[in-house]
Amino acid sequence: MMAQFENFIPPEAYVIRDGRQQKIDAKYIVPGDVVVVSTGANIPADLVLYKANELKVNNASLTGESEDIQLDPSKEAVDNILETKNVCFFGTSCTAGDGVGICIKTGD
Repeated sequence: MMAQFENFIPPEAYVIRDGRQQKIDAKYIVPGDVVVVSTGANIPADLVLYKANELKVNNASLTGESEDIQLDPSKEAVDNILETKNVCFFGTSCTAGDGVGICIKTGD
């Protein structure tokens, strides 16, 4: 099953480093990186969003729920991280909008 998740890792991702947006190999994202996501992209790591513009994700690969979820960093966190509206997860996909978040976890 873990081997299947390797297919979710996008080959490249956009991060903001040294004050500018740049494309890097997604495998080099580390906790603390500022990651930019947009429509059609697979989420390359677990991110806490601090900026979003009509951002929707599909968590079907994690939860089986097929309906897209709109994320909003202005919403308060809740106890169940899967229900928090300011976190997107590795292996999910951005189906609409765009956003910027801080990487909190990578890898298995």
